Amino acid sequence: MAMLLVFGCAGAPILPLEEEAEEGTKEKECRTVQEEVPTEVEECGEIAYTEEVCDKRILEYTTKKPPIAHFCMLDGVCGGKALSTCTACAKAMTRCGLNITNEDTNKDGTWKVGATFYVDGAKFKRDPITKTIGPGETVNFDFQHFYVPGKPIDSATCDIYVIEEAIIDDCQDVTRTRMECINVTKTVTVDREVCE
Repeated sequence: MAMLLVFGCAGAPILPLEEEAEEGTKEKECRTVQEEVPTEVEECGEIAYTEEVCDKRILEYTTKKPPIAHFCMLDGVCGGKALSTCTACAKAMTRCGLNITNEDTNKDGTWKVGATFYVDGAKFKRDPITKTIGPGETVNFDFQHFYVPGKPIDSATCDIYVIEEAIIDDCQDVTRTRMECINVTKTVTVDREVCE
């Protein structure tokens, strides 16, 4: 029986416990690999843009006063003649005007002109005249006043003046810049450690 026990135990060799433990705790091998990863970044830069800038401007202009004219009206042989040549005129007319030249070469403008007549110490304001004048053009503003010249004949005087100058919106395109930022998705390469 002792024999059987000896032979029954003879089989595959049993490894020591220490060797099994060594195989289970074998160290992993690690290496570095490169990987492309999408990343969102903010990019900023100057952007050019055009903006309309407007300002009020008085148009340049020049004025010239033609000579004042005094006429005798509705009096037979004196009708339509200069008041200075008619000593017996019952009704007269004084005419005065103002020539305005728009000196601007591109813009037209609107002027308002008024006149006041003076006869024997009395004052007579005429309704203003408004006219639009093109670039480089000259326009006449004409005023008339009828009156009794009196004895001896006394002609009227006239004061003519600009009430409103031509004011325009002068607009120009101006290029300016501003900083602007946008989010952009870019692919970047990163190192990653892989262990097996």
